[in-house]
Amino acid sequence: MKSTPPPPPPGRIWPFVAIVVLQVLLASGSIYLLSAVRAFVAGESQWSKAQKDAIWQLDRYIVSGDRHGYDRFKEAMQTPQADEEARVLLESADPDMDRVFNAVVRGGNHPADAGALMWIWRTFQHHALLSEPLRHWKIGDSYLRQLSQLAEEVRERHESGIPPDAPTVLRWQRALQDIDAGASPAASDFSEAMGESSRRIVASLFWLNGVGAILLMALAVLYTRRMNLQRRHAASTLAQERTQAEATLAAIEEPILQVDAQGKVEAVNTAAERLLGQDGAALRGRALSDLLVFEEAKDAPHEPTRIADQWLARALQGVPSVALDRIHPLRLPGGQRLPVRLRGGPLIHEGGPAGAVLMLHEAGGEQRCHEQLAWHSTHDGLTGLADRQTFIRQIAATLEQPRSAESAGALLQLHLDLLGAINDAHGYAAGDALLRAMARGLEACLGGQGTLARLGGATFGALIPHCSRQAAQDAAERLLGHARALELPWPPGPLATPLSIGLVALTADLATLEEALRAAHQACGEARQQGGDRLCAHAPPG
Repeated sequence: MKSTPPPPPPGRIWPFVAIVVLQVLLASGSIYLLSAVRAFVAGESQWSKAQKDAIWQLDRYIVSGDRHGYDRFKEAMQTPQADEEARVLLESADPDMDRVFNAVVRGGNHPADAGALMWIWRTFQHHALLSEPLRHWKIGDSYLRQLSQLAEEVRERHESGIPPDAPTVLRWQRALQDIDAGASPAASDFSEAMGESSRRIVASLFWLNGVGAILLMALAVLYTRRMNLQRRHAASTLAQERTQAEATLAAIEEPILQVDAQGKVEAVNTAAERLLGQDGAALRGRALSDLLVFEEAKDAPHEPTRIADQWLARALQGVPSVALDRIHPLRLPGGQRLPVRLRGGPLIHEGGPAGAVLMLHEAGGEQRCHEQLAWHSTHDGLTGLADRQTFIRQIAATLEQPRSAESAGALLQLHLDLLGAINDAHGYAAGDALLRAMARGLEACLGGQGTLARLGGATFGALIPHCSRQAAQDAAERLLGHARALELPWPPGPLATPLSIGLVALTADLATLEEALRAAHQACGEARQQGGDRLCAHAPPG
């Protein structure tokens, strides 16, 4: 153990602290600014995709006259219209920031990026870095307003009951092509302008961070020179520090043992005496491996009584051991088990290891935390079911196994038809309560026959391996019956929702995970389109 020189007076290190703080602030600001630029570019990508989708949907609606086509057009237009609303609000003198935030999120941007987008917008909207991209954006918005006007004209004609003639359809399609020819270059010009702005920002930030780093290094050199001068006073304070170290060792609540190079105990603190049930005099001279007996864990192929010796050998060599850097169950004198981590290092004397200091860090809380984290990484926090990624891995594993036509297994996608309406009418607390009740009931109804998972929102999935198609249909009917019978007490009246279930047999023609998921999703969608509260089985092609 080496003595530590006295710390320099605080007044001498404040420039160093100031530069470090400045460098941290500069780096944080740089990251935030680049994140805002990234979010801006991502928002433009959402805008471009929505614009293309809207034009495509309107073209289909012009030809087919199907009202669903117009609805899909309006849905696609929500993203650029929300972006335009946010831009107009931010350009006003006193914008309502709550409305701006909602508009930015409705524009397809992540809520975590909304604040950065609003900040860079208001800060740089009149600066050359952002004014040029915004000019191209406004041009694109003008074309989308023309697109909305054209859509209204098409809708009014289709809903008038008078089918449009061929010249009218041709005129609409030409107008649509003209709008696309104007909006697409505007989007491309926006991307190019943002790319140029981002490159200028990166160059400026590199320069600023470089200057800050140089200043920091210069200050570090000066500080190091002062430190070398202060080390001359270390000898006069060694005895005092040793006394303080002994007092500190006694005050530490973690058990600490000092051993020599042969593993014999030389000194212990009060916490170690309490843990081992003996005083320091009785422990002194005992072998470390005799005092610390560990029970073998399932995932650690070590002999229990050899863990202490292995740790000591590694510590004397100054080499960390990944295999030993884990939680070990220590057997106490009373028979109890205490999860601990082994911490410490070598004691160096005249350039060589003279022993080691071992600290037993109590890790019961850490072990419980690890177990909870492991559970949450594979389960849905609301329902306690397997989460989507875990469920997908199970499906993939099932598809890799040999399957016969008689026991191919089945994949079910379940949708709670009225969950959205319940959330709107009674609030999300009611919807969450119904989700938990439905999850418990469906899992109990499925029993050990398969795995139930929550895929997100109102959608569940069930995997029933090694069963016939008829057995899978029977299981699905039981799930339907349970949903029909479930009524969750909730003021002012009980909550209930039927299920729409899509079923696909995991036969050999479904070779990939994507095909199986797509087939189950399509079957569930067909059940919902037919009014819900029913089972629809996927029909294999041919």
